[in-house]
Amino acid sequence: MAVGLRPAFHLNLESLLFTSPAAGGKTGGVAAALQEQTYTSDDKGKYEHKLTLATNTYKLDSADLTSGDFSNDAVSLDVKVRYSGASTGVGYHLAAVVTSGDRAVYYGQIKDLEAAADKSGDVTFTIPEYKSGEEVYLFVEGRNNNGDNKTDFASVPICIAGTDRRITALSEDVKEPRPETAVVKVEPSALTLAVGYARQLSLSFAPEGALEEITWSSDKPDIAAVNAATGVVSALKKGSAEITATAKTSGKKATCAVTVTKKPQTEGLILTPAAMTVSKGVTEKITAAFRGITEQPLTWSSSKESVATVDKDGTVTAKGEGTCVITAVTEDGAYSASCEVKVTAAAHGGGSSGCNTAGFGLFALLISMPLLFRKSAGRK
Repeated sequence: MAVGLRPAFHLNLESLLFTSPAAGGKTGGVAAALQEQTYTSDDKGKYEHKLTLATNTYKLDSADLTSGDFSNDAVSLDVKVRYSGASTGVGYHLAAVVTSGDRAVYYGQIKDLEAAADKSGDVTFTIPEYKSGEEVYLFVEGRNNNGDNKTDFASVPICIAGTDRRITALSEDVKEPRPETAVVKVEPSALTLAVGYARQLSLSFAPEGALEEITWSSDKPDIAAVNAATGVVSALKKGSAEITATAKTSGKKATCAVTVTKKPQTEGLILTPAAMTVSKGVTEKITAAFRGITEQPLTWSSSKESVATVDKDGTVTAKGEGTCVITAVTEDGAYSASCEVKVTAAAHGGGSSGCNTAGFGLFALLISMPLLFRKSAGRK
């Protein structure tokens, strides 16, 4: 959502948990005391209110007051609550708000809810100043807690003091943003491949639920090339290389150390030839063999289709000068192999070998014609 919803928009006000200052209101992490919500005298434009709406995306089943006297005005009121059925996850927390009508007076995140064990428990917090008749609500917030000027979303709250406004959830759930990536991991972290073979690298993200677009690269692509989009590593010549996976948004990185040997593998998918040089416009067939593994369909791909393309049968068509890697992957994804293709400029005149053959055939025919005539003339 590019901008926050505003009260002037068409929305169900029964889903409005509270309003807070658009600038500097719901700030800070988990703390023992709720934070006062400071409003300016000019409450329009830059300082207009932001909304926190209730949604069924987050849950809180119960919240029971176990200590805290709300019968009178109080300063530094200590509150203890036993809760259950809270949604948990990365970036989740239990929060409390003191409201006057739908306007937040105090707000605070009072407990992290990242672990599954935090689904139920006890929590204590302090309200700096409470005035009799104000409402106090507990609720769960997740990763839909946005920055200033944007609408936030929370669970349907539970009222522990004051008159419950009976807030209801929006008719539709809201989409939960993915957690920020903390760690990217490549599997395997080290790999040995024979020249002519390929391997698919895999990725995992932490925390759970994190996911980003990844770009793959090799520090020595002449030894071990990698498809920038898929992470398929192709062994081209003996040596060592480092393959790096870089997360596009967070910039987190992980690597795989690749050693390329000339020793043939005892089993796997084998492509013949393992490398080829062809002229632009020429087609060549790559043959796949299954050594010690079950024969199965293959998926073929080219690392640079402007240089050469490949069809479903392994037929390569040279398109433009350059070098690319043709890769075949088994249907189960367990095995892959590659062929390095170098495309050179087309021969002058195109199809020169065919012309030479035709010319030689015509020359041979001309030489043989007198002999044929002589033989024919000798028959009577």
